[in-house]
Amino acid sequence: MDLNKILIGDIIKKERKKIGLTQEELASKLGLNNKSSVSQYEKGDAIPSDDIKLKMCKLFNCSLDYLMGADEYKIKTDIKNQCGDELFTICYNKYCTKLQKYISDNNKIKEAISIPLMFFSEPLEVVLSPSEMRDKVIYKMNTFLSSYDSNASNKIKTILFEILNDAHLFLNDKDEEDNATLQQSEKQLKSISDYCNISNLDFVPIIGKIAAGQPILAEEYIEGYLPVDPNIYGMSTSEDLFYLRVSGESMNQKVKNGDYALIHKQDYAENGDIVVAIVNGDDEATLKKYKKLNDQFILLEPMSSDPSIEAITVDLKDTNFKIIGKAIGQFGKF
Repeated sequence: MDLNKILIGDIIKKERKKIGLTQEELASKLGLNNKSSVSQYEKGDAIPSDDIKLKMCKLFNCSLDYLMGADEYKIKTDIKNQCGDELFTICYNKYCTKLQKYISDNNKIKEAISIPLMFFSEPLEVVLSPSEMRDKVIYKMNTFLSSYDSNASNKIKTILFEILNDAHLFLNDKDEEDNATLQQSEKQLKSISDYCNISNLDFVPIIGKIAAGQPILAEEYIEGYLPVDPNIYGMSTSEDLFYLRVSGESMNQKVKNGDYALIHKQDYAENGDIVVAIVNGDDEATLKKYKKLNDQFILLEPMSSDPSIEAITVDLKDTNFKIIGKAIGQFGKF
């Protein structure tokens, strides 16, 4: 009898039940053709392949060592979580009174404080890159602030960035130089803190669509706000910037369906620019690569992995064509 197989089987069975799946349902989620495989794993009659083990780790939110019975902890974040609890308490005691001026609900205050500290809750096995974590923190912050007026939002945002800075200093002061978990956390937080310089960061509107004949920033089209540092793009102000929520797959080699392209408002373009334009008074603007063929014809080219999406040829003599802006980046990498 292989005791190691039995131990692994017991762990699989325990974690399967925790997430409320039958053996057949787990087999389906793991992509197993043989629905009885899970039963064999749990009985100790068979052991999962490396690929199946990794899928189980993701599904059970655990480390491979835990799944294999080599570690009693599901995720190796004990020190990290302990520091997270300590840091949350420090920040709550320090900033609760400040936040109470703008947030009346204590649970909402706790939620606000948790946002800049959220990297502590990420399991090591799914640690995000600094840029991904930065964007996640800022997106969560923006979503939270959207329910407050501009004055309160800016005040709360300033306090949250102060908390972010405190967290950075807290990790620097920790005498845990040999602990990889805290070293990784400190690197993550430094990247976020450096990016989120409150003096540089502006929040610009997200536009869901741009209709012909309507103002670009028509109130009914604004879905929220996302951050941008205009200095990155050589601008002193974000006044002429907005995010456009992209719909469709025609530009998925640059920006995915549902993501946000950063647009600079302008009515002109050069060959190779990615532009937002309205063609023939359509209900919605299109995002395409601009190419002027001659004085009469313009080509709007897709940048897509789907070969069925074709370019649009615009005859300027017969078509109402208007450039709304030029894409200069996106929320994330462009």
